[in-house]
Amino acid sequence: MNNIIYKDIVGKHKIKNVAKIQELFLLLCERVGKRLTYNKLANILGIDVETASSYISYFEETFLIYQVPRYAKSLNEVVKSPKKIYIADNGLRTVFVGGKDRGALWENLVFLQFKDRKVRYFFEKEREIDFIVEIFPKRCLAVEAKLKENITTEDTKTLEAAPCKEKMLVSTLADLQKIQQLIKR
Repeated sequence: MNNIIYKDIVGKHKIKNVAKIQELFLLLCERVGKRLTYNKLANILGIDVETASSYISYFEETFLIYQVPRYAKSLNEVVKSPKKIYIADNGLRTVFVGGKDRGALWENLVFLQFKDRKVRYFFEKEREIDFIVEIFPKRCLAVEAKLKENITTEDTKTLEAAPCKEKMLVSTLADLQKIQQLIKR
C-alpha cells in the first residue's frame, strides 16, 4: 500500500502533504460500506473539499478503493447523494484498521464479486439496500449483505423496496457462490 501511495499517487501527482493522504486512506478503510461525503472527510482532515475529492480519485485510479453511487431516478439525486466506499482488498483494511467489524468486511467481500459491473446502492425513507447490480441492460439484482446466522423478517423486509425483480440476501458462503454463478450467466 505504501508503494502505491508513494509511487503511484504522491510521486505522480506531486503531493506535498503525505500525512493527510495517508490519514484519508485510513479513514476510508475504516468506513468501508458506509455513506460519506467529501465535505465530512475534508472537515475531519482539515483540508479543502477539492483536495479530498482529488485524493479519493487518485485512490480510485490505482484501484485501492471503489466508490458506489446511489441508485436514483434523477441524475441530480445521484450526484448530490453521498457515495459508499469499498476497498480492493479486505486484508488491507484488516491490516490498517483491524478486523473487528466483520459485517463491513462481509459487505466489502460481497461487493468485490461485482465490482466490475454497474453497481449502486439504494436508499429511500431510511431503508438502505447494499447493492443494485446491473446484470444485463434493463435487468438488475438487489443484494443485501448480512453476516449473521439468524435472518429475521426485518432483514428481508428491506429488500421489498428494491427497484429490481430479482432480490437476494447474502449471508453465507453458499449465497456468495450463488451470486457468482448468477453473474457468470
